[in-house]
Amino acid sequence: MPPAQARPGSRGRHYTKADVSSKISALLSMPNTPRAPRAMRTKTILDGLNAATGKADMAYQHEAVTVTEDGLQDLPLVGDVLTATTESKARPESQSSRSRSGQRPCSMSGQRPGKAATVSSADTGLPAVASKKSTRTIAEVDTTRSGSSAKQHQLRRRLSFAADTLEEVACAIREEEPQLDWLPDSWGRILTSMPTADCRSISMRSLQSWVEVYNRWQACGGWNPGHAPAVMDAYQFQELLSVPMPKVLEWIRTFDPAGYMKLQQTRAASEYRKVRVSIPAFLTAAIAMSSTISKKQKIRFLVGVFDENDSRSFELPEFTAMISSFLYGVECMFGIAKLSGCSSRQNLGDSVVLWGKQIFQRILDDELSKAASEEQRSKLEAGSAPLPAIENWFLGLGGDPLSVPFALFLERFSVRGLDDDPEIFENEERKFRLSHTAPVNPPMETAASLDSGFLRRSQIRIVRDLFRYCASSRHFDISHAEAEQVLDTTIDAEFWIAKLWPALEDMETLWQNGAKFSLASFLKKISPRASARHLRMFQSWLKELDQLEGLRGQVDRTRQLVRDHADFVARPVLPLPIRQEMILDYGKSGKPSQAKDDFIATMCPSEYRPKEGNPAVDSVVGEFLALQLTREEEVLAQKEALFAYEKAPAAIVTKSFLKLQVPETSWRLWERAFDLLDLDGAGLLTRDKLAGSYQIPYEVCNWICQQMGSVDLDTADRVSFSFDKGAFMKKMADLSNRCFKLASKE
Repeated sequence: MPPAQARPGSRGRHYTKADVSSKISALLSMPNTPRAPRAMRTKTILDGLNAATGKADMAYQHEAVTVTEDGLQDLPLVGDVLTATTESKARPESQSSRSRSGQRPCSMSGQRPGKAATVSSADTGLPAVASKKSTRTIAEVDTTRSGSSAKQHQLRRRLSFAADTLEEVACAIREEEPQLDWLPDSWGRILTSMPTADCRSISMRSLQSWVEVYNRWQACGGWNPGHAPAVMDAYQFQELLSVPMPKVLEWIRTFDPAGYMKLQQTRAASEYRKVRVSIPAFLTAAIAMSSTISKKQKIRFLVGVFDENDSRSFELPEFTAMISSFLYGVECMFGIAKLSGCSSRQNLGDSVVLWGKQIFQRILDDELSKAASEEQRSKLEAGSAPLPAIENWFLGLGGDPLSVPFALFLERFSVRGLDDDPEIFENEERKFRLSHTAPVNPPMETAASLDSGFLRRSQIRIVRDLFRYCASSRHFDISHAEAEQVLDTTIDAEFWIAKLWPALEDMETLWQNGAKFSLASFLKKISPRASARHLRMFQSWLKELDQLEGLRGQVDRTRQLVRDHADFVARPVLPLPIRQEMILDYGKSGKPSQAKDDFIATMCPSEYRPKEGNPAVDSVVGEFLALQLTREEEVLAQKEALFAYEKAPAAIVTKSFLKLQVPETSWRLWERAFDLLDLDGAGLLTRDKLAGSYQIPYEVCNWICQQMGSVDLDTADRVSFSFDKGAFMKKMADLSNRCFKLASKE
């Protein structure tokens, strides 16, 4: 048979009838293997989309694989990738239209002609929606096959902003409340994935701007508590935020995706009126995710929204409403509410309400255990929790495992490593709080909220020292080089030219004219746009600077005590011959006013310890000193980071928000040490009793009492100050970052 020849002008071979017959015979002789499922044969349903559907393609990919802020790639949970829905009004696209739009070969294999493989809207930018007979994507298949291992990896990996894992958090919560549904899947996505792109601009708005929004919201209700609208349509929402409609639509897409989709489909003005945005959920989520607001101010704003009677206390209905709104708003920002089909915070389910009840009862029980007066106890028993208790719970300070997810969330979306509280030195009445009866004044804000035209915290030391030098020298005419020499530091040239030098010239003019001047006027010259609250912020920085210098001295003193105690423990016991000689000297003195043991301790040479020590006491006192030193060094490092030069790299140390129970060995050791020091068995320790044990240096005895109480021992009656075993055990547990509870035996 002659070889097959290619036809003229053709690209392939020309097959004869015999060739075709042989090919068919070969195919029929092959073994019958089952075909792969349709979803396995399809590379991805989005491969068939044309260029106009690029937004939907990107939206799908974002849902399928999320790269977290931690720099690691988190696989989605099972079902998270599924974007198909049978309730959407999909616009059908025929296969012929797809082929005309530039379909890639074989990208829609297994699809019947005339049926829409997927529906996506280039205008909405929402995730792609599949038809009723939707085809599973390859991403979903891969997730289903490896979903368990991917989820385990997500649970076990260490979070970048905390020294905890999701698995550790889950275990701690299950130990406390085994039957409680605490929404672990939602928290897993919230703490490891990125929020929607539409919410990025929300995180950059200042606290002042959100206070203005809050004031406008309450004004809509006539400043009548409880009458501000809970939901708003698109026009009302735009008026509330005072931003252009395109930006409003971006946020509507996040907080009311169903209303946004209908609006984009019809483009009718009536649909703008049908939009429903939950204002409490929007405000609480926006505040919580801000990167320019301090943690404490976030919590004060959050609880203030729901404290409608301004009583500074919370009852159960207010607390559950706050938790529901907070969770729904955060879920919207992460696209979780959209996937679960929720349209309002009431639809989150009974699990959130039950969770809120359980949390609130735990807060009440914890406060009852610490109630110092009968009045406090009666309020707590009536079901009213003070706002400071709610604030501490959100910060994770009480050791409740159920508060850890909230504390981790605040830690992730705050300036890490810098516990910036702008109102730390403000009087309680001047601190930021919301009101439902009168407009709220602009509060003091964090340094991160200031623009480049204002003084920075890292510059306040130079400003203070330079003013002190010039005021003492009676002139402000000083050069850049002279200022650096006097202050023994480097002054940024840009800062000198733009702010310091013009302010010094103005101050020199005031001095020449005989006008009064002060540090406040110098600060005003440096930052001409500063208002009264900005000047209060600068004054707060100066107080923090003084506090920082005091912390350095405190850390140095504690370090010295650690060395002194270690040296004291390492000393040998006073030899018996020397002790006997001292006893003879004591007897020759007649009737001394000093006790014999006190006399020996006083006369004991510095290279010996007067009495044989106990290993338990030595170990616990050394642990107390070491833990307190670590705590002080952490506080000092945080304060120094606040005043560090902006261009210097900040060393951020992650901390653990989980407070584990005290191990039994540690608990028993602490108890034994206390009992050994409690010589008379009264259950109380004083400074004299500690010193009378002769097992601790006197300076360390004084230091321990200072750490256990806030009494000035130099002026107070040293006999009256005491602490019991419970206070001591609680102090040791707190320094160990553990909850005040004995771990159960395994």
